[in-house]
Amino acid sequence: MNGTSVPKWIAKARPEIRRTTTSVPPRVIAGTSAGIDAFGVEVSTSDRCHIRVAYSADLRHEPPGLEGIAALAADCLVEALRSKFGIDEIAAEPGYWGPQIVVNTSRREAKTVVESISSVMTNLDDLAFGGHAVEEALARNRIRSQNIELQIRAMVQDLTFPRAARARLPSAGPGNGLLAVSAQEVRDYSATWLTMERAALIVVGDDVGTLISSSERRYRRKSAPALGPRRLKAHEVIGGRNAFIDASESRPCRIVMSREVPGSSSEVWQALKWIGAYLASEIPGSLNTVLRADSGLTYGTSSQLAEFGCEASWMFTFTTPVDRVGEALALAKRTIENAGAQLQKVETLREVGRILEARSARPATSNSALAYEVAQSYFRNGPESIGSLPRLLAPPDSSDIAEAAARWLPPDQLNVLAIGALEVLNAQLGATSR
Repeated sequence: MNGTSVPKWIAKARPEIRRTTTSVPPRVIAGTSAGIDAFGVEVSTSDRCHIRVAYSADLRHEPPGLEGIAALAADCLVEALRSKFGIDEIAAEPGYWGPQIVVNTSRREAKTVVESISSVMTNLDDLAFGGHAVEEALARNRIRSQNIELQIRAMVQDLTFPRAARARLPSAGPGNGLLAVSAQEVRDYSATWLTMERAALIVVGDDVGTLISSSERRYRRKSAPALGPRRLKAHEVIGGRNAFIDASESRPCRIVMSREVPGSSSEVWQALKWIGAYLASEIPGSLNTVLRADSGLTYGTSSQLAEFGCEASWMFTFTTPVDRVGEALALAKRTIENAGAQLQKVETLREVGRILEARSARPATSNSALAYEVAQSYFRNGPESIGSLPRLLAPPDSSDIAEAAARWLPPDQLNVLAIGALEVLNAQLGATSR
């Protein structure tokens, strides 16, 4: 798909389908800031500005525990910016290439924030990792050591890309990595990976050109990192493409449904992201209608397109009472199947176009998503991809959505990861393993 015409198979079968979106994508400015590769995304956002620092650490070439070390190093950066420079709206987020530091601030304060970030990045040893900073970060993070998010990420990749998975060994339990990390490991990690050559600064907001020197385009990082399979851990793998994670204390149960999307274009990825948001609005109503009565639980949902190297995995997550997970999973699959059929209809695609137009008129609500897309494109494809960023940030066309739904939504091709009490999951889902 080239973004200018309806795919041939759709045009032939249903000639009444036409492109429905006409939005102009955000303008991207490429340059540097204090010697760091920097990208500005110009959007109209009243008085708010989103600032993101992303690192390319290529965690997949390292032992699994490195994700925990990266999280602690990012925590040190956040604490330094908060305590020494007074930046309050700041947080660390995990990334598939390394940690990311996120700041939301006013347009008036954006220049000061960027200067503060540059100061810390150019003097990490003293400002972020000096004194007892690392030991204090270790103490703060011990209470988070039972978090299973990193293990879920690894398991989803294992299910989605089984060809790339290495030998698996049962782990002693989720979250052990943070408990075994030493302060010296965190300092060594920062010296190796949190360097200016591996960093990118992304600013989303009004008048971002004043924060970025667009005249200096000598990128410090010349090419994208060579990506490979990660070493994975799992409690128990059932069959080839279904897996359980034992989390006996976890109520409700979490279900992650994923699908490999190999070698797809940015248009397909954008369409799948919208489809995920569409399903996130459809499935909760179905689950609540059928399962609402007993527990009083709400059934949260989310979706994302997780990128591993040059491939991607579409993921959809929801929660349900662990003793009704089999019923909920069957219902979710039926809902996905029905949604795929709906997205082939002309009237649905016209409504899609209206929704996309409305969303593109309110870019302030998606500044974080825009910054994340810029970072992912930069680390996946290298600086040479900057010219295609505006197209990547544009909303998907309705015909792209129709084609992606037809190809990638059949529920019998989705992988299933269930996180909950293992004995209950075995009883309810063991027979579904394939």
